Amino acid sequence: RVATECEFDEFHAEVSPEEKAGIIRQLRDGGHCVAMVGDGINDAIALSAADVGISFQHASDLTRETADVLLLRDSLLSIPLAVQMAKLSTARVKQNVRSIVGVNSSLVLSAISGHLAPASSALLHYLATLYTSARSLRPYMKKGQNRKPNLSNISRPPEDTHL
Repeated sequence: RVATECEFDEFHAEVSPEEKAGIIRQLRDGGHCVAMVGDGINDAIALSAADVGISFQHASDLTRETADVLLLRDSLLSIPLAVQMAKLSTARVKQNVRSIVGVNSSLVLSAISGHLAPASSALLHYLATLYTSARSLRPYMKKGQNRKPNLSNISRPPEDTHL
């Protein structure tokens, strides 16, 4: 179920530490992007070999240190939520970069052509950066409710599901 929701091409379970590392090396050598999920000491090597290592809050210390992503809920069902959030964040970052590059390019061209003083161009650059940063927080805000993050559009795993 988790592999389907995250759009993973394949998954392996109940595999020895040596087999895990071998599978990961084989997949990476084949040009695949590999995510490894683990919570025990025996998963640390495979987590470090994967492109993305995912572990949980109550995993072993070594595994938590090795993982790239640490989920605060000890449930495999929290992985699709993390994937969705990562996709949304990546899209937002790309949008912000396009926006800032467009504005800054216009400001530089205006300054070079003499239509805008360099100091004015610098000031507008800073204001555009602040505006873009503030605008990127808007999707997480609920109107009139103490400005707490709004993640209601992201599906959540059931509260009683644990590893």
